[in-house]
Amino acid sequence: MEIHPEMAPSRVDARLHSMNEAFSDACVQGWEPLMEGLVMPDYNDRHVVAAAVRGRAELIVTANLKDFPDSVLKPLGLHALSPGDFLLDQSDLAPEMTLRALRDQAAAAQHPPMTVLEVLDALDRAGLPRFTRQARLLIDS
Repeated sequence: MEIHPEMAPSRVDARLHSMNEAFSDACVQGWEPLMEGLVMPDYNDRHVVAAAVRGRAELIVTANLKDFPDSVLKPLGLHALSPGDFLLDQSDLAPEMTLRALRDQAAAAQHPPMTVLEVLDALDRAGLPRFTRQARLLIDS
Protein backbone atom coordinates (compact mmCIF):
# COMPACT_ATOMS: atom_id res chain seq x y z
CA MET A 1 0.00 0.00 0.00
CA GLU A 2 3.00 2.29 0.37
CA ILE A 3 3.64 2.09 -3.39
CA HIS A 4 -0.02 2.59 -4.34
CA PRO A 5 -1.62 4.39 -1.38
CA GLU A 6 -4.73 5.12 -3.43
CA MET A 7 -5.46 1.39 -3.87
CA ALA A 8 -8.24 0.01 -1.70
CA PRO A 9 -7.04 -2.61 0.83
CA SER A 10 -9.36 -5.20 -0.71
CA ARG A 11 -7.67 -4.73 -4.11
CA VAL A 12 -4.24 -5.04 -2.50
CA ASP A 13 -5.33 -8.27 -0.80
CA ALA A 14 -6.78 -9.62 -4.06
CA ARG A 15 -3.59 -8.78 -5.97
CA LEU A 16 -1.37 -10.39 -3.32
CA HIS A 17 -3.58 -13.48 -3.29
CA SER A 18 -3.37 -13.76 -7.10
CA MET A 19 0.41 -13.32 -7.07
CA ASN A 20 0.90 -15.88 -4.28
CA GLU A 21 -1.35 -18.35 -6.09
CA ALA A 22 0.41 -17.89 -9.43
CA PHE A 23 3.91 -18.00 -7.94
CA SER A 24 3.56 -20.12 -4.83
CA ASP A 25 7.08 -21.49 -5.22
CA ALA A 26 8.48 -17.95 -5.30
CA CYS A 27 7.46 -17.13 -1.73
CA VAL A 28 10.51 -16.83 0.52
CA GLN A 29 10.42 -16.91 4.29
CA GLY A 30 13.08 -16.16 6.86
CA TRP A 31 14.84 -13.42 4.90
CA GLU A 32 14.38 -10.70 7.52
CA PRO A 33 17.54 -11.43 9.58
CA LEU A 34 19.67 -11.11 6.44
CA MET A 35 18.69 -7.47 5.92
CA GLU A 36 20.84 -6.18 8.77
CA GLY A 37 24.14 -6.94 7.04
CA LEU A 38 23.19 -5.46 3.67
CA VAL A 39 24.36 -2.05 2.56
CA MET A 40 22.45 -0.91 -0.51
CA PRO A 41 22.31 2.36 -2.44
CA ASP A 42 18.63 2.50 -1.48
CA TYR A 43 18.11 1.32 2.09
CA ASN A 44 14.55 0.26 1.21
CA ASP A 45 15.78 -2.33 -1.34
CA ARG A 46 17.53 -4.51 1.23
CA HIS A 47 14.53 -6.85 1.53
CA VAL A 48 14.76 -7.71 -2.18
CA VAL A 49 18.39 -8.82 -1.89
CA ALA A 50 17.79 -10.60 1.41
CA ALA A 51 14.90 -12.58 -0.10
CA ALA A 52 16.98 -13.39 -3.19
CA VAL A 53 19.83 -14.70 -1.03
CA ARG A 54 17.51 -16.70 1.22
CA GLY A 55 15.63 -18.09 -1.79
CA ARG A 56 18.91 -19.08 -3.48
CA ALA A 57 18.15 -16.95 -6.52
CA GLU A 58 20.85 -16.05 -8.98
CA LEU A 59 19.09 -13.12 -10.58
CA ILE A 60 17.08 -10.07 -9.63
CA VAL A 61 14.93 -8.69 -12.44
CA THR A 62 14.39 -4.97 -11.96
CA ALA A 63 14.00 -1.77 -13.94
CA ASN A 64 15.90 -0.10 -11.10
CA LEU A 65 19.38 -1.38 -11.96
CA LYS A 66 21.20 1.60 -10.44
CA ASP A 67 20.11 0.53 -6.96
CA PHE A 68 21.29 -3.07 -7.46
CA PRO A 69 24.97 -2.66 -8.42
CA ASP A 70 27.25 -5.59 -9.19
CA SER A 71 29.58 -4.43 -6.41
CA VAL A 72 26.87 -5.40 -3.88
CA LEU A 73 25.30 -8.35 -5.71
CA LYS A 74 28.32 -10.22 -7.06
CA PRO A 75 29.80 -11.17 -3.65
CA LEU A 76 26.38 -12.64 -2.82
CA GLY A 77 26.26 -14.74 -5.99
CA LEU A 78 23.62 -12.50 -7.56
CA HIS A 79 23.29 -10.22 -10.54
CA ALA A 80 20.56 -7.95 -11.82
CA LEU A 81 18.98 -7.63 -15.26
CA SER A 82 16.39 -5.27 -16.64
CA PRO A 83 13.04 -6.84 -17.56
CA GLY A 84 13.79 -6.27 -21.25
CA ASP A 85 17.18 -7.98 -21.11
CA PHE A 86 15.70 -10.85 -19.10
CA LEU A 87 12.98 -11.42 -21.70
CA LEU A 88 15.49 -11.16 -24.54
CA ASP A 89 17.63 -13.80 -22.83
CA GLN A 90 14.60 -16.06 -22.44
CA SER A 91 13.74 -15.55 -26.10
CA ASP A 92 17.28 -16.43 -27.18
CA LEU A 93 17.54 -19.47 -24.88
CA ALA A 94 14.07 -20.90 -25.46
CA PRO A 95 12.21 -19.22 -28.34
CA GLU A 96 9.40 -21.79 -28.47
CA MET A 97 8.79 -21.55 -24.73
CA THR A 98 8.77 -17.76 -25.00
CA LEU A 99 6.15 -17.90 -27.74
CA ARG A 100 4.12 -20.38 -25.71
CA ALA A 101 4.25 -18.05 -22.70
CA LEU A 102 3.03 -15.15 -24.84
CA ARG A 103 0.21 -17.30 -26.23
CA ASP A 104 -0.72 -18.42 -22.72
CA GLN A 105 -0.71 -14.82 -21.51
CA ALA A 106 -2.99 -13.79 -24.37
CA ALA A 107 -5.32 -16.74 -23.74
CA ALA A 108 -5.55 -15.86 -20.03
CA ALA A 109 -6.38 -12.20 -20.66
CA GLN A 110 -10.05 -11.61 -20.02
CA HIS A 111 -10.55 -7.93 -19.17
CA PRO A 112 -10.08 -7.15 -21.99
CA PRO A 113 -9.44 -10.26 -24.08
CA MET A 114 -6.15 -9.96 -25.97
CA THR A 115 -4.37 -11.50 -28.92
CA VAL A 116 -0.65 -12.26 -28.83
CA LEU A 117 -0.02 -9.13 -30.90
CA GLU A 118 -2.04 -7.06 -28.42
CA VAL A 119 0.03 -8.52 -25.56
CA LEU A 120 3.15 -7.48 -27.46
CA ASP A 121 1.71 -4.00 -28.01
CA ALA A 122 1.12 -3.71 -24.25
CA LEU A 123 4.67 -4.88 -23.50
CA ASP A 124 5.99 -2.37 -26.01
CA ARG A 125 4.08 0.44 -24.27
CA ALA A 126 5.44 -0.83 -20.94
CA GLY A 127 8.98 -0.11 -22.16
CA LEU A 128 10.09 -3.41 -23.71
CA PRO A 129 10.49 -2.47 -27.41
CA ARG A 130 13.57 -4.63 -28.08
CA PHE A 131 11.85 -7.73 -26.73
CA THR A 132 8.64 -7.06 -28.63
CA ARG A 133 10.59 -6.62 -31.90
CA GLN A 134 12.35 -9.92 -31.25
CA ALA A 135 9.08 -11.68 -30.38
CA ARG A 136 7.41 -10.38 -33.54
CA LEU A 137 10.28 -11.83 -35.57
CA LEU A 138 9.74 -15.18 -33.85
CA ILE A 139 6.04 -15.08 -34.67
CA ASP A 140 6.74 -14.24 -38.31
CA SER A 141 9.31 -16.99 -38.76
